[in-house]
Amino acid sequence: MEPKQYTVDLTIPENQSSISKEFILEKGFVPRVVAYTNGIENATKEMLQLALYDNNGVEIIPAVNIKNWEQKSGSYMESMKPLGIETQGRQYKLVFTTDRNLAQVPPIAILPKVQVVFIYSKTN
Repeated sequence: MEPKQYTVDLTIPENQSSISKEFILEKGFVPRVVAYTNGIENATKEMLQLALYDNNGVEIIPAVNIKNWEQKSGSYMESMKPLGIETQGRQYKLVFTTDRNLAQVPPIAILPKVQVVFIYSKTN
């Protein structure tokens, strides 16, 4: 079966330093995940972190630097972060955080954004 993609977009609102978003992944297997940002971590040298939790609040991927979620060298799939979970059609939560409100850091004044892409194959 051809792998599919499920994306989750998060933007930390002005005057805040974090955001979380709950979502449901179809029943299937997720071998890999990757995250793309708007580059604010390079422009500001600030720490951005991303964490993934299951529907019971159990940490699947602890809060780590966003660079840990980026593609590395290799083929498209092999360059992504390994995940290897059976979703069972459950709810998950992503939490995206910064050390401080970056919309107030001159001269940047842009909001931190991330798009997380889950690669999955549906199962019955």
